[in-house]
Order: sequence, then structure tokens, then C-alpha cells
Amino acid sequence: MIFDSLKNIDSYKGLSVYPALQFFASLDFSALTAGRHELDGEDFYMLNEYRSEAKTLSEAHRDYIDIQILLEGEEYIGVAPLTDDMVPVEANEEKDYWLYDCEVARIAMKPGYFMVLYPQDVHMPGDMMDQPVACKKIVGKIKVR
Repeated sequence: MIFDSLKNIDSYKGLSVYPALQFFASLDFSALTAGRHELDGEDFYMLNEYRSEAKTLSEAHRDYIDIQILLEGEEYIGVAPLTDDMVPVEANEEKDYWLYDCEVARIAMKPGYFMVLYPQDVHMPGDMMDQPVACKKIVGKIKVR
């Protein structure tokens, strides 16, 4: 898992997610429409608009790395390492998600920050801070190669 400011993306030049980080940093977010947008090959991103809420389940993915960039609002993203003893409460291999009821460390996300979540990272995005608020977020999905 990586948590950082968009200002620091050049620190990640050696990583496979760096081209996607560069792309997202160059986007005019105000010109984007909600929904799914294709990148190249199997990679894509979504512009999601939602309200943060009290969350109880975390998710993990096997086929995709998540890049989450909060544009508006505030939320916690809970994170924890995926361990062999964790048993999913729900799974959908076709949609590449596994849901877990587990303890997480909550990281405060505010506009201008990003998080990279790998398959070994269980994560709980959209968890409200003090109260539900309107949020807008880019979620990049980068195929594990």
C-alpha cells in the first residue's frame, strides 16, 4: 500500500503503477464525467460520486491494483494486510472482489492525496469521518501483470 500526495508521484518512477499515476496527475478532473473510462489494454478508471458512510466490510482484489484519488469530500480508507487466515464473507471472482470482516487501520483521505492498493491489501474505502459527506473519487484499476 502507498499513501501520498499527488505532488510526490515522481518518487514512484520505478513502480509499474507510475505511468497510471502520471496519467491521473495530468487529468483535468473538472472535465470528467462520472462512470467508467478506458485506459489501455485491460486497465481502466472510474469517476465515482457517492456519500461516505459507516462501513463494516473491507475488500480485496486479485487481478487489479487500485489507485484511489480523492477529488472532493473526505473519508477514511481502512487498510490491513491480507493474511492466509482471513476468510471472505462474500466473494465474486468474476467481478474480482472478496469481502472481509476484519480490523483495519483507518487513514484519512482528503483531496490531493492518493492511495495505491495491491492484491495483498485489504481496504475499506468510503468510510465516513464525522458524518456522511459527498465525495468524488478516481478509482484506477491496473491489471496485475
